[in-house]
Amino acid sequence: MQTHIDTTRTFNRSSALLALSVLADSAMEHYCGSYDNPAMYAPLVASTLSLVTGLHDGRDHEPERHAIRGSIYLSAALAGITGTGFHLYNITKRPGGWNWHDLFYAAPIGTPMALLLSGALGAVAE
Repeated sequence: MQTHIDTTRTFNRSSALLALSVLADSAMEHYCGSYDNPAMYAPLVASTLSLVTGLHDGRDHEPERHAIRGSIYLSAALAGITGTGFHLYNITKRPGGWNWHDLFYAAPIGTPMALLLSGALGAVAE
């Protein structure tokens, strides 16, 4: 049983670390974008909640599941899926569509996918 709890804590800490990186990147990049779209606040909220939940789960000694934590992780994963869609749309609407330049200088696809992974790791741990 202890091995199971230790593995769960490792997943929770991994989820929290990814959420921290998404929070830092999204805050900086969306600030540079002046938060033109109100949806730009969603990854900040989702990653903050996922970060706090992951840190809490990493120190929790009870093996029971918590419905609120599970819903926070699932909402972070959903925000990651939605963000990936927004970023893909941003790339396709640029002049020239899909090319190497736009993949590196348009909205990054990896950041919302990291939020999806953070939510998925947390949901697995939960």
